Amino acid sequence: MSGHALSRYQETEVNAMSAPQRVVFLYSHLLSTLHQTGRLAASRSFEEYGRKLLRAQTIVQELLVSLDHEAGGDLAGQLAALYGYFLAELIALSVRPEPDRLGRLTLLVRELHEAWQKAAEQVAAPETVRVMA
Repeated sequence: MSGHALSRYQETEVNAMSAPQRVVFLYSHLLSTLHQTGRLAASRSFEEYGRKLLRAQTIVQELLVSLDHEAGGDLAGQLAALYGYFLAELIALSVRPEPDRLGRLTLLVRELHEAWQKAAEQVAAPETVRVMA
């Protein structure tokens, strides 16, 4: 499969996901990117480190713009503030790599990833029961 065809396939797959699945997908990629960033900083591959930080920023921006402030109310506002914090941390890390700072950010993202996974499973569970009934 060519790179362009693979990209279109992946885009189609993402578009077919439910909103909670897309959030989990984005958090999974963010977490993976942060882990890669940590390894790159440790190996002093700073050019690739910078690219990974930009990728992480893009993912956080996607999470930010996907918030539904009307339906999400206060929670959407709180998540927007948290994503703003994530972006500020990623920018600070691009200026000065700090393993402890990256570790704290990765831990927060991991905790949110786990929470979103559980929420997505709970939302999907009633659909599975209905299909089986």
